[in-house]
Amino acid sequence: MDMSLDIKKTVETLGALISISQRALSKVYPLLLLLSTMHFEMCFWA
Repeated sequence: MDMSLDIKKTVETLGALISISQRALSKVYPLLLLLSTMHFEMCFWA
């Protein structure tokens, strides 16, 4: 059994997961920012 191949596969999988989560965050973050701004204004003007 070749351990270095296994480690390489694990690292590649982690890299893919990280890039996917970063892409998801870049889509979600502006939405969260918008929601929190709207929420703040509603509380502020209420």
